[in-house]
Amino acid sequence: MNPEIHSPAQPMSTSVSVIIPAYNAAAFVAEAIDSALAQSHRDVEVVVVDDGSTDATAEILAGYRSRITVLQQSNRGPAAARNRALRVAGGTMLALLDADDRWEESFLARGINRLSASSDQVVGAFSGWVAVDHRGGEILTQGGVESGTVGLRELVLGNRFPPSALVLRLDAVRASGGFDEDIPSGVEDYDLWLRLAAGGALFAGVGGHPCRYRVRADSVSHQVDTMRLGRLRCLEKVFARTDLPDDVRAARPRALASAYMQAAVELYAAERPAEGERDFARAAHSWPEILADDETYYAVICATQPLGFKASRHGFDLAEGERRITAALARCRRDGAITSAAARRQAQGRALRTLARLAYGQRRMGLVRRYVAGALAADPTLCADRSMLATFAKSLAGAQVIEALSRRKPRRGAPPR
Repeated sequence: MNPEIHSPAQPMSTSVSVIIPAYNAAAFVAEAIDSALAQSHRDVEVVVVDDGSTDATAEILAGYRSRITVLQQSNRGPAAARNRALRVAGGTMLALLDADDRWEESFLARGINRLSASSDQVVGAFSGWVAVDHRGGEILTQGGVESGTVGLRELVLGNRFPPSALVLRLDAVRASGGFDEDIPSGVEDYDLWLRLAAGGALFAGVGGHPCRYRVRADSVSHQVDTMRLGRLRCLEKVFARTDLPDDVRAARPRALASAYMQAAVELYAAERPAEGERDFARAAHSWPEILADDETYYAVICATQPLGFKASRHGFDLAEGERRITAALARCRRDGAITSAAARRQAQGRALRTLARLAYGQRRMGLVRRYVAGALAADPTLCADRSMLATFAKSLAGAQVIEALSRRKPRRGAPPR
């Protein structure tokens, strides 16, 4: 029998407590509350914690009167606000909605249905989400394709979902001790997922994108130093446990590399290249295999592009990207993350191959040829890469020919190009 599937003798109670921490959230909190109250699943209580707001948040919350429960406290951060709400929550399920996010009306029903069909080991159901800007305009669709489960082995490699994309079993969250109020703000959710998973819990995907996750430059998640410290602290806590499975403990170097790599990209985006190079080298030192992953090079070269436009022509300076990855690899050599001539050649070849692909996307055919030639000179084994050689061959046709071919519609009945 599949351990994920649960056939309860009695129907599962599906009352849901929606917890919304709100700090100076006047611009968005009504939209969040309205989306929670409009759910197709009707057995819902909404608990909003005003975490010491100094704007009009309190006045907006007062307008909902008996439709929601409002708790007020001095500003103590989202972990403390959520814990305050956990103490009064009366549901059997829990949903964590940030004050600047919102849901489609099917969000809770999707998560509840997944949890109802699963064993108690599955403590959370997560959906995909659509990243939106401060006006609500869609930027990027993320997640939403997973139908299996995620456990500790996957989570130590990075946070897989924002809190607003989850429905959880309330008793499991309470049994874990709730949110760690001493962890840096912005990663308290990730810390909770790791602690639940370290106890054997799983998280199940439901598919779809019924969550709208707002991306704001002034949010905690954009505070680079806080997030960097927080992720590393979360990993330090979980790997300090003595009861970890062997496969999870073996993943520690890769987990640290992932955290350092994410910090490096954020530091580059914040125009702090020296620190970005430092963390890039630390990532490579922790887990050298990261230099064999093409996504590593894309992430650094395209680090300053806005979310939703990575590797596109939008706001992309190819020359600056080349300088960035060249300096990052030089830092790896200085710091001892790249020690052999073979490793240096392979990293340089992959970087130049990535630049060639990006140059092709910009239809800069002269640069395509230069980068491909450089990649082959650095790492002759790339001669076996048919995709790169095909890109080189196409570059010989010229940008105008390629653009004309890309605009051609396939003949009726013909396969797409």
